[in-house]
Amino acid sequence: MRRLKSLRSRLLLGALVWVACASIAGGWALSYAFRSAAQNAFDARLASLVGVLIGLVDIQPDGEPKLARPLGDPQFEQVYSGWYWLVADEKSARLRSRSLWDLTLEVPTPPVAAQPTVTTAQDPLGREIRIAAQRVLLPGATVPVTFVVTGDAEALHAEIRHFDFVLRIALGALGVGLLLAVLVQIRFGLRPLERLAREVQAVRTGQSDRLPTLETAELDGVVAEVNSLIEHNQRIVERARASASDLAHALKTPLAVMKSLEEGGNASS
Repeated sequence: MRRLKSLRSRLLLGALVWVACASIAGGWALSYAFRSAAQNAFDARLASLVGVLIGLVDIQPDGEPKLARPLGDPQFEQVYSGWYWLVADEKSARLRSRSLWDLTLEVPTPPVAAQPTVTTAQDPLGREIRIAAQRVLLPGATVPVTFVVTGDAEALHAEIRHFDFVLRIALGALGVGLLLAVLVQIRFGLRPLERLAREVQAVRTGQSDRLPTLETAELDGVVAEVNSLIEHNQRIVERARASASDLAHALKTPLAVMKSLEEGGNASS
């Protein structure tokens, strides 16, 4: 792979890699956090409905459970909605929601506990559902009763997909904005170097004899060293000129004597 020679290209490539890695890692973390929070909220809703259902059921003198009133959520009235509830004993379902219609839902048998157990399963139509089930020994009952509330998992998945879609758009826009900001920063940050190049060219062409201060802490040291080098070269040139002048002066007298002797010899002959 050919190495990048442009400082601007190197900085831009580094920023691009950093933004891409940060966007991917941040997007994954946010998506995972939202997915966990959404599922926990969904399960908490089902567990809450189980608690409401338990409070609405009474055991009659004949041992049969009776629902005091409907749960009130219209989804439990919509046939095959995926939102079902039922109350069952060890033999069969005693109470069930209208949404189940003619379906037979497999009733889990969790242990008697103070909190519902939430699992994932499929209803008879093949739809993925979340099931909250709790076994409770109601007053007046001789055997534990199982309370089941289910929710259509597609609603949860749709919410997660929508969040991921919005998240991708937001992270994409943020990434583009960061890259534009980096471009502006690189252009602004490299201006002193561009000015330094112009000043060096001015010294080379004789328009200036030294570099001016750029008022940039990172480059002022370089400017000072270059000016010291220029002054050192000037001193070397001045010494060379002085040596050449002295040499010319030293050679002037012998040459004059030789010329005089040559002229005298010619006259004698």
